[in-house]
Amino acid sequence: MLPSRRFQTIHALADDVVLMIISFIEVKDILSLRQTSKKFYSLTKLRWVWTNAVKRHVIDKGLPVPASSSGLKAFSSGHLEARAVHAAKLHDNWYSKHPKPRRAVEFSLDRIEGDERPPAVNQVLFLTGRSGEFIVTLAGGVITAWEVPLDGSGAYRIAEWMHDNAVEQIVVNQDPGHDVELAYRSPDRGNPDMVWIYTLSLDTFHGCFKPRAAVRAYRSQVVPLHVMHGDYIAMGDPLILWYTDGRAEGKGILKFMTDPTGSESNKILAVKFIGGHILVIRQLEFQLFVMPTWSREHVAFKNPCTLAASLHWENPASEAVIVSRISPHPDVLPLSNAWPEEAVTILVRETVDGFNTIRQYDFLPNLEKKVIPGHAITLPCILPSTYTHILPVVPSSCKLTAGRSGKGFWIQTDNAESKHNKFPARCLIGFDVVGPKMASKESPSTPSDADTRHESRSTSNDLHLCEGKIYARRCDMSEVIRKTYSLRAADIEDVVGRIAVGDKTGKIEVLDYV
Repeated sequence: MLPSRRFQTIHALADDVVLMIISFIEVKDILSLRQTSKKFYSLTKLRWVWTNAVKRHVIDKGLPVPASSSGLKAFSSGHLEARAVHAAKLHDNWYSKHPKPRRAVEFSLDRIEGDERPPAVNQVLFLTGRSGEFIVTLAGGVITAWEVPLDGSGAYRIAEWMHDNAVEQIVVNQDPGHDVELAYRSPDRGNPDMVWIYTLSLDTFHGCFKPRAAVRAYRSQVVPLHVMHGDYIAMGDPLILWYTDGRAEGKGILKFMTDPTGSESNKILAVKFIGGHILVIRQLEFQLFVMPTWSREHVAFKNPCTLAASLHWENPASEAVIVSRISPHPDVLPLSNAWPEEAVTILVRETVDGFNTIRQYDFLPNLEKKVIPGHAITLPCILPSTYTHILPVVPSSCKLTAGRSGKGFWIQTDNAESKHNKFPARCLIGFDVVGPKMASKESPSTPSDADTRHESRSTSNDLHLCEGKIYARRCDMSEVIRKTYSLRAADIEDVVGRIAVGDKTGKIEVLDYV
């Protein structure tokens, strides 16, 4: 009599073999395997499984790890699992055929005494380093901080700040580890030609803002506020740098060189602090300055501003955004004065002969520290000889916005559809600036013909365009004709996958894409 055959299953494999198999499957497959038996349930709860999943499916793909400022070693198995699942779901949604928010938290501002309606939202911004749970709004000249937990439980007012005169503009600190959260500009009460610039820190325990530093200056010199990073604020045109430490005793103001072309059509569009340098994007050129350093001993700047390089183009740009992606490795802290080891991308919106386009320029890192001809100092990057990619857009596109990990959007007017009905809407068109390794793993959704891909280099970033609208707000034809849209402000926190939008009726929506 022949012995009976016993069918072997995966349950018969040794645990170390199963763990090896688990290391090669996707995050969603690990969760599915967990539901098949008690053995696999316990195995998929091991910390090693999720440490490997974070490294293989998140970090190796160039995706940011949510809320990982303390490093992976400080997280338990459950915390690692939550971060791996969160990052994977955000990536899958953003790259799907119909990316859409999974949840939305809506709330409205309070009416100001004497007004029939709530004030219009002029700005809505995420606070850096707060995992997307804190936003600040500027409406009716009042700054308000809100806590919007990731569980979607609601929105809670944390603090308010009202100045004697209305607040005109706010900027948030781009340094996630700094204790000063934001800066704002307000007109001087006695002299309309003067303005005050203040910095504030947010005390979430006591529920209040605390003033940290202030400076009074001429409006023509410091408007607008471009960017705040650490103790420095870049503002005005020509560019002015303010060192905000209170010990500067009013001496922390440094004026940069004026516009070399001397043209009024060469205004500053974007400014960013990158690796010991300041990158300035103007309408007709970019400028790379060496970052001046502050000497606390001498209460003055050590070195003056130095123009390291510049590059001109023919057609004036109307908007620009700088994408310098954060490192996906949470356990590796980049040096503050080190240029990124991957390309820095600039997206510039131009109009040429009636055609609207977005052009991509990539600044590759000069890792070998080669001396570039025509420059007295060694540049941290290799200057682009031309654009890398060009993308046609509609004339109504505006408000180019990008987050710290490369995801972003612009706003345009388009037709949206709901229940087989089409209507005009203000739509958010999403994109993602990814490295070459990530781009090779994803199917391209943007044109790559010879007329759009001008200079293709293996180390250049790739501009991935979302296939569908990531958000749509219905508008009537009067808004389209007058170009006075209800949607007023928007911002993105792309590490956790959140977008905040505000409108002229005082309503704010926080959209979760996970």
